Amino acid sequence: MINALVKLIFTCLILGLAQFANAQLLDEIEINPVAGGAEVNIRFASQIQYLRHYPKDKGDKIQVYFRLLALDTPEPLQAQEQRKSPPSDLLPSFTVSYSPRGSCDAASSNHCVVIQFSRPVQYKIKPGKDAYSVTLQVTALSSPETTQPKSEK
Repeated sequence: MINALVKLIFTCLILGLAQFANAQLLDEIEINPVAGGAEVNIRFASQIQYLRHYPKDKGDKIQVYFRLLALDTPEPLQAQEQRKSPPSDLLPSFTVSYSPRGSCDAASSNHCVVIQFSRPVQYKIKPGKDAYSVTLQVTALSSPETTQPKSEK
């Protein structure tokens, strides 16, 4: 009886540790329509504190710096992660990538995700409504073809 109980406890511990070994930081990406564009909510599996982003307000590649607050998973997070944007007619497709320490700034001890759009966008970034997210308000920039006047025939 005791031997069976020890085996059960050992099995539960192994399964619990295996779950932590595959811990991921990026949870989900949600896109919602807003006036003049879209709002992108990037949700993390652990609490974060938004610090800064670069470049300031437009481009096709954005680096978002943050600090992990309350780890719901054991640190260090060693796995690289990448999430693709859900399909949307509201904005260009994009990916969100996370690499452990040093992916954006090797001298910093902060964490960073890189948001790579398929074409340049204009945006504003702010902390999300909870400590688990970052929100981007995105407006797609006009492509050169749409800003050129059409020639008359």
